[in-house]
Amino acid sequence: FMERCMDVRWYLPTKLGTTFQTRQTLGVAKISDVRRSPYMTYRYVFKNYPESLVGDSVKSARVDIPLSKRDFDLWYFRSRIGGRPHDSNHSFYYMYNRFWKKSKNRPDLFEAEKPEYFAKGFDNLGRPPQLCLTDPGLIKQCVKDAQDYFDGKDMKGKIRAAGDYLCLVPNDAAAWCHCENCQKEILPKATRGSYFNDSSSDYFFSFINKVARGINKTHPGKGVCTLAYANYCYPPTKEKLEPNVDIMLCISPRNWYNPKTKAEDIERLKVWSKTGNPLSLWMY
Repeated sequence: FMERCMDVRWYLPTKLGTTFQTRQTLGVAKISDVRRSPYMTYRYVFKNYPESLVGDSVKSARVDIPLSKRDFDLWYFRSRIGGRPHDSNHSFYYMYNRFWKKSKNRPDLFEAEKPEYFAKGFDNLGRPPQLCLTDPGLIKQCVKDAQDYFDGKDMKGKIRAAGDYLCLVPNDAAAWCHCENCQKEILPKATRGSYFNDSSSDYFFSFINKVARGINKTHPGKGVCTLAYANYCYPPTKEKLEPNVDIMLCISPRNWYNPKTKAEDIERLKVWSKTGNPLSLWMY
């Protein structure tokens, strides 16, 4: 109302970025009902909370205006940032405090040593860089975590989740489990893409599907959100993705000066749009 009818605009947080026309009287013409819904239900931009707005005034004097978190959040809301709760990013890191070793930083999260949950073949690293995505126990654990979260239990520090989705995204490393069951599902060579490709798509999304099916049995309407990223950035070919899997597709418009990068990003957008799964974008 303030924006449409009062011509108020917010270009920065605080009064510094607020503009309006000063008037002696206020009159509003008759307004018909406005009903609308956003084309994109999830709208989020990285938040950095600066302590102040710093810049140069017209007279070249330094401007330093204190900025509270409330000021910044209010500006985000006025900018239409936010929308449907969603949190899709690397989430497997949460498993180490719970099932690898008792952490000095978060001993309260430790539940039991479950080495079978973790990638095999990395004894020289101290701890494995990934999980074993074919381990039945890990799959059951992820389903249970989702059920606990959707039942309203406190899962803070244990999982990554928001809204209707449990987030399941591998660590930011391509060092997959070396066990026989995992390796036989990974392609020796990618068939689609270059740097971002499909060599692990069937392997990873098979795991995602198993968890998604487990969630659907007890909590219809809830599901899994994950990324299409790195060497699992194309849809699987061996099985169709479950409908309760939300995909955040990672694309790199900042690198579209490279015709090959642009062409591959657009191709993956087209391919994923045909799956029928809910889609969102992580835009570098």
